[in-house]
Amino acid sequence: MATTMQGSLLNVSRPVFTQVRSFRAGVSPALPLRMPLRSMVTVAKATDNRYGTRNAARDANEAADDAAADATESINKFFDDLGTKWEENDEKPTTVILALSAFVALWAASGLLDSVNRLPLAGGFFEVVGLGVTGWFVYRWGATAEDRNELKREIDSFLNKVGISK
Repeated sequence: MATTMQGSLLNVSRPVFTQVRSFRAGVSPALPLRMPLRSMVTVAKATDNRYGTRNAARDANEAADDAAADATESINKFFDDLGTKWEENDEKPTTVILALSAFVALWAASGLLDSVNRLPLAGGFFEVVGLGVTGWFVYRWGATAEDRNELKREIDSFLNKVGISK
């Protein structure tokens, strides 16, 4: 029953995941390739029971298809809105220059942060600062219902100022 395909990474006789070895040994961990056939048969038998778990898998696939359709619809709506706003825009060269400037600024900021993150102590320091800011934010805005309502009002007023309203 132990079958090994010569030149292949698949070993059906092992009940654990087949491992892919890196060309540089010890540099990266071994990754699971695929389950052996025996394990797949066991999974298939386990799902074929009277409680209808195969139907649950079908329902999950249908839900995933619905989610993909919703995502596609949202993306299409986004690009339609973007096209409409582009046609309404009178200052197209300025918009293009601003978009390219934003891209260059993000690229430069990413490079700067990457170089700062490579410094031995800076990465840990910024992590501690981030945890502190997160703790302060939760303490300031999440402690009471009044604080949360105040934050919601401030966010809504900001969104109304920039033209995004519900």
